[in-house]
Amino acid sequence: HKGSSWIMNKHDNYRIKGRPYMDQMRYLVIPDNSTAFAAFKVGQLDVVLGGQLAVEEFNQLKRSNPKANFASAPGPSTDAHIYMNVRRAPFDNLKVRQAVSYCIDRKEFVNTFTGGIGGPAMAAAFGGMFTDEEIYALVPHDPVKGKQLLAEAGYPDGLNFDFFGSVRYGEIYSSRVQLLQAQFKKCGMTLNTKYYQHPEYLSLTRGNTFDMTFRGKGVNVDIDSYLTPVFSCGDSRNYAGICDAKLDEQLKTISQEADPVNRLKLIRENAKYINVEKAWGLAIYLGPDLFVWSERLQDYNPHWPSGANGYPGIEKAWLK
Repeated sequence: HKGSSWIMNKHDNYRIKGRPYMDQMRYLVIPDNSTAFAAFKVGQLDVVLGGQLAVEEFNQLKRSNPKANFASAPGPSTDAHIYMNVRRAPFDNLKVRQAVSYCIDRKEFVNTFTGGIGGPAMAAAFGGMFTDEEIYALVPHDPVKGKQLLAEAGYPDGLNFDFFGSVRYGEIYSSRVQLLQAQFKKCGMTLNTKYYQHPEYLSLTRGNTFDMTFRGKGVNVDIDSYLTPVFSCGDSRNYAGICDAKLDEQLKTISQEADPVNRLKLIRENAKYINVEKAWGLAIYLGPDLFVWSERLQDYNPHWPSGANGYPGIEKAWLK
């Protein structure tokens, strides 16, 4: 069916002569994880992409497929960057955005979805730029403070808003949303969930037509691939609608700083400004990258620099 699979064929003029070894790779879109696991067990799938897996599912696959290959590595970027539409109420109010941060229990997300392997996350930063202890201190979980800020913002009886999600992101995504929904409820915030087919979801969350959403934030070599698109005023990928002259100047300074020590210092200060002082963006946790591939897939290299989806890592792979 249209939209249910992609087919990638070998390029005859690939940059390395003689590769890739395989002529074709088929990428199947299977929203239901149990269906994907069953297909993997009977050999209909050779790779289960890590972004679809919770740690308990990864361990379940290990138990049911003892001859398969498994690998895990700390993820460098957040599994859940929160976009709040700051163009209009309620998220045009700083105290509301800060209340959202106080109402998120990042430690519960880490324990629930990574089995304690992952760690808390801050927006505008990658793993390792802050220690876990620093993050828990900078963006603490404090529902009492969250309720207080909501009241000060003019919402003493609580707050209702919509969360926009994509059906394409699968079960683990909806489970994250449900946990966030439960945490917000303790703060007096009601999160109404709305799920859409992926093209409509992208359209709705790329303009002033949504309240809140979250999705993973990928890494493209440098931190600027996160900062400029998400936080620069006027960038077409600044889906939250953030426009802050001071922040734009900070981003420009970071992009022009060549000294790595000074640059890291600037990045850390910028992240504090974004997450704490202005709450322009928030992130929840860093999950481990989990990789599962079949016994018959040889020389597969699913390491992170090859892309979480493992496409470049397939260039030397072959099937026995």
